[in-house]
Amino acid sequence: MAAILIVDDNEQNRYFLEALLKGFGYETLSAENGVQALEKAAEYLPALVISDLLMPQMDGFELCRRWNAHPHLKNIPFVVYTATYTEPQDEKLALSLGADRFLIKPLEPNELVAFIQEELDKAAARNESAALEMQDEPEEHHKEYSQIVARKLDKKVRQLEAEIRERQKAEDALRKSEERFRLVAETATDLVYEWTPESNKLTWFGDIDHALGFAAGEFPHTVTAWTKQIHGEDQKRLFDLQDHSGSQAEPVVDRYRIAKADGTWRHWVDKAAPAEKINGKVVRWIGACVDITEQKNLEAQLYQAQKMEAVGQLTGGLAHDFNNLIQVILGYSDLVLWDKALDSMQRKNFEQIHKAALKASGMTRQLLAFSRRQVIRPMYVGLNDLVTDMLKMLQRLISEKVSVEWTPYKNLGAIHADPGQIDQVLLNLCVNARDAMDNQGRLSISTMNIDLNEDFCSMNPWASPGKYVMLSVKDSGCGMNPQTLENIFQPFFTTKETGKGTGLGLSTVYGIVKQHNGFINVESSPGCGAAFQVFFPRVEKRPQQRPANQEKYGLGGSETILVADDQEMLLDLTEHILEREGYTVLRANNGQEAVSIARANENIDLAILDMVMPVLNGKAAMEEISRINPKVKFLFASGYSQEGVHENYVLQKGLNLINKPYPSEQLLQKVRDILDND
Repeated sequence: MAAILIVDDNEQNRYFLEALLKGFGYETLSAENGVQALEKAAEYLPALVISDLLMPQMDGFELCRRWNAHPHLKNIPFVVYTATYTEPQDEKLALSLGADRFLIKPLEPNELVAFIQEELDKAAARNESAALEMQDEPEEHHKEYSQIVARKLDKKVRQLEAEIRERQKAEDALRKSEERFRLVAETATDLVYEWTPESNKLTWFGDIDHALGFAAGEFPHTVTAWTKQIHGEDQKRLFDLQDHSGSQAEPVVDRYRIAKADGTWRHWVDKAAPAEKINGKVVRWIGACVDITEQKNLEAQLYQAQKMEAVGQLTGGLAHDFNNLIQVILGYSDLVLWDKALDSMQRKNFEQIHKAALKASGMTRQLLAFSRRQVIRPMYVGLNDLVTDMLKMLQRLISEKVSVEWTPYKNLGAIHADPGQIDQVLLNLCVNARDAMDNQGRLSISTMNIDLNEDFCSMNPWASPGKYVMLSVKDSGCGMNPQTLENIFQPFFTTKETGKGTGLGLSTVYGIVKQHNGFINVESSPGCGAAFQVFFPRVEKRPQQRPANQEKYGLGGSETILVADDQEMLLDLTEHILEREGYTVLRANNGQEAVSIARANENIDLAILDMVMPVLNGKAAMEEISRINPKVKFLFASGYSQEGVHENYVLQKGLNLINKPYPSEQLLQKVRDILDND
């Protein structure tokens, strides 16, 4: 049984047809292009050939022409099966060259096999008729005829081999670019084009109308129409490239912005390769355009995240160092203010120093919130309750000319968060909205449960799939342009006048949200206000009761306290504050020295340990001291260092922690509470 010859440069297409035809009982041969097809046809004489059109070395049209010019192949049915059909002229050309049938991919398997069998039946009928006409011819005539055919076939094969070798020499220089084009065409077949520089003719083989958002047949298939859609800043580069296209011998790649029908811009990569040369000049190019807009968006998201992370590392490190300095200023100003002998002018001066230190402390807390290095004390809370508790204070902060609309979501899920930090998020967003509205307008606050799926997140790279509680804060203010939107979360970025804003409010929001494993999205345009959407992971827990604030003042005592800190100024300050209130103080410059002092003194009641110290850190020192004397109580001091793992350990174990910088009264009260707690 003669085989069916499949000709296609796409391996997957060949595999599919081979599997299909073998499943229906046919034998098959295959070839990657017209040259190989002629070789195999001359050797095996197939029953039928089914061929693609667009192929390297020899395309389907040329193969069809040579097939029907071959004396021994022209009676074998030739079927064109292609996906590159664009105009009726293509089918007309193929049939005029001798093709028996022109089929367009894809066809249903049964339908395709039926067409093939129909052509095989037609060929069989023709062959039977020819055989009847030759019955009366002498046997000698048949023998002579066979010998002539064999000699001609052998000669034709040798000619074909010589022609193939000659064509290969001419095409070696283009093979690399042809392969690149084939790969591009496989991945972007909807945007493949052909361009002839001499006539400036541009032919699209894909749905360019759909790609640019036009109705079918609306977009003109001309170079002028195409370049008109390209961004003005990119057009000159393309024109220069076109001017030099004739002498260009290697594939070229360019990137440009192109406008869709609705005016939005897309980013395209345009890859083109020389397809034909005459006398060393490129006369035909074939290329493919790939839309990389989503990739560009993802790159921008990644760049923004990396930039924010770098800024966070810088600001976090600075804030940590400043905290130690602020602690010294705050502590010694406390000590001076406790002196009742100060006259009014001296007291006023030191109060200003104390006030400036507290303000600086607040700024470092904001920087640490942005860099996600602050210590948070999370609990299971209801966001509706937190917003409701804040409304009275928000109304006092916001002008009476601003109407506040609060829309809580029923059956809102719980979140695992630090209530104080969530208060800060809401406060900063509302104050930012107030300023954007110039103290008059409408502020809308709402909450809701929301589930984000993979499809939504693929369209919005800032999001991650999961179940969330969303806090929305919308204003009717002036809105923001794209450039402002790109920078609003960066520390110290502000659009306000000098002296009217630090630029830390939204960066604080960003850091707090990120530290709670959430994310934030902003939608805004000039004159249309702004909408901030904050997403916190939703948990299946019942909200806990928020602890009440207890404000007490520090008391003195006579207990023995071990203080360990590698900063000499802080060590002096803590010793001075405690001794002034009657405590006995033992001091150590690092964790190892603290352990040695504890081993030599059995009467230590409390150890105040800095979290990060050389030789031995606070956590390790506590473990050693506890083995020496289990009765010792501990208070850890944190400067919000990069060693967050130690702070997390303290919080997870429910141990006592005080964050630098702290007022002296807070330290004394914390010490007294720990010592009095059995």
